[in-house]
Amino acid sequence: MRKNSRTFMYLSIYVTWLLSTSISANADTLLSITINDHARITLTEEDLLALPQVTIETSTPWDEEEITFSGPTLKALLTRYNITEGELNLYASNRYQIQVPWDYIEDSSPIIANRMNGSPFSRRQRGPLWLIFPFDSDDRYRSYEVSAMSIWQLISMEIDTKP
Repeated sequence: MRKNSRTFMYLSIYVTWLLSTSISANADTLLSITINDHARITLTEEDLLALPQVTIETSTPWDEEEITFSGPTLKALLTRYNITEGELNLYASNRYQIQVPWDYIEDSSPIIANRMNGSPFSRRQRGPLWLIFPFDSDDRYRSYEVSAMSIWQLISMEIDTKP
């Protein structure tokens, strides 16, 4: 009986350690990308900052004043991982999800904004990641469809490249 309780105690300690290790390993993850339901990439703030950064100064459909957003382009991120086709679905922390057509992925926009006016921004400010288009630069960015794709509190992407 004593051996079983000792085994249970060690097992409990191991499970607690294992869970705390996996939680702390994922605590720094800002964005995860899943490809074809199995390949998973996790990105930290440092990973996103290592990509070329683009700045967009624009108002948004939710803010009248002009804001300076910066971060890597969606295209640069996808290109970094050799993703050039497939169904692209983005997910927010509040379970909002949207599919982004490849026609909207350009060299300079949208960006995965990780800075607002030069600083990281919180969930209260629609962060820490927000897909931003240059709304003020062209009428084509002032549509309901583009507003719907401007997902804030972005946490994950799923890409299905299977035909």
